[in-house]
Formats: sequence, structure tokens, C-alpha cells
Amino acid sequence: MVSPVLTTQEDTPAMRLDRRLLTRREHDVVRLVAQGHTNRAISQRLIITEGTARVYVERILSKLDLHSRVQLAVWAIESGLTAQAASAALEQDAAG
Repeated sequence: MVSPVLTTQEDTPAMRLDRRLLTRREHDVVRLVAQGHTNRAISQRLIITEGTARVYVERILSKLDLHSRVQLAVWAIESGLTAQAASAALEQDAAG
């Protein structure tokens, strides 16, 4: 029996447009939300206040017309943002 292969959704024009709507810092926040971090943990990682982290998450949800952190995490995975973050981390580990 052949096991099913997990496939990712293709990069659609809508996803590319959505990614361009976000600033670099918002991309950082999206990646952390997708990793399951709370606003407090995001604030500590990015050296911002917890309130600022909350506002970032709210603004991102609004820009992408999403309603929850779970939807945002799914969007990040489908958009490839989490894979990009993993690749960048591996490159940093290899360089340092």
C-alpha cells in the first residue's frame, strides 16, 4: 500500500498579493503566531510591548480578512511563510 503524500497548496496570485499587503515586521509576527506563540511571547521575541504585539495581530487579521489566530496560522502554512522561516533559520545555523 502506498502512503499518501502531503502536498502543499500552489502559490496562488491571491496569496502572493496577501503577502505583499504585510510589512516585514508583520511577516515576523505571522510566523510567530503560526508557531503557536502568545502575544506575550511575541512581544518578548520581537522586543515590543504585549499591547503592540496584540495590535499587530489584530491588524494582520484585518488585512487578510481572517477572524482567528488559527486561521492566520493556516494561512501562513499555505502561503509558505513558515517554510521560508525554517529555511532562513537553517541558513543562519549553517553560517554561525
